[in-house]
Amino acid sequence: MLQGDELSQSELFDEAIGNSIISYSNYLADRVIRYDEKWNDLAENLQSFCWAYPIKKKKSSVTAKSRTCPMFYGPLYTSGQYPWPMIGDRYLEPVVQFFLEHIGALGRRKLGSGLLQLWMGSNFQQYLIRIIPSELVQIDMLTTPPEVIDSQYFEESVTSNDQGSDEEEDWYGAFEWNAWPAQNKIYLIQTDFAKKLNWSTSVFHYDYENEKIEDTNLQHDIDDFLSIIPKFDLEPRTDQFFGRFDHIQYGSSGFDVLLVGESGGWGMSGNWQIVINGETDTDKKYQFLFSC
Repeated sequence: MLQGDELSQSELFDEAIGNSIISYSNYLADRVIRYDEKWNDLAENLQSFCWAYPIKKKKSSVTAKSRTCPMFYGPLYTSGQYPWPMIGDRYLEPVVQFFLEHIGALGRRKLGSGLLQLWMGSNFQQYLIRIIPSELVQIDMLTTPPEVIDSQYFEESVTSNDQGSDEEEDWYGAFEWNAWPAQNKIYLIQTDFAKKLNWSTSVFHYDYENEKIEDTNLQHDIDDFLSIIPKFDLEPRTDQFFGRFDHIQYGSSGFDVLLVGESGGWGMSGNWQIVINGETDTDKKYQFLFSC
């Protein structure tokens, strides 16, 4: 077991130290599970230590070439075969696109290939995730954004047609404030990803002053382990591939996380995720989740 003072950021990014932390946290989680199932939440948080790849973004002008690149919050790639998507008579808001083969290689995962795109409607239940074959992402096939989409288009209120719902169905504003076309810029995803240790900050939410694990050896080992870990996520409120996310409405346990993004849109703050579903490498499906 690693011992000593609280680890520095550089030490936590070290491959050998990071792998040791991940291995030991999983070992502690197994001991907690065997001890008493009432501590399963703690065990799940101990299992959350893993590697992530924080995303660096570069603000850029909208060009034909940039629209074929990985990006956030810009006019994503569209063509005659893959037009700008709509729900009813409303165009969806562009959120993110990236090539699965590049991100799969980054995380040593078999994710398939193609340009994955996420488009949002007027609430978190209205979204489209589609994958365009990489060979069909060509500048000479690019189509222009719909003319009706101006700087105020996604700021307008949208009312659901579901008259039978008892819940408030009006949603206001864009999914992401000040994104395209409110400003004629896009945020390119830079390729120099740095591998960093990541975990759910809720592992520190347990108050051991009021309730201790009766197994003193186990309690001591957990306290000793947490004493060397900084009591904050090293990359708070940072978009990242893989990794974990803060527990708000739900935690990251049980999700195979592909992408975590921070959102300040819809009048709410929180984080959103693209998670991976599917039992085999050839049966990958992707789902959007939003926690605020």
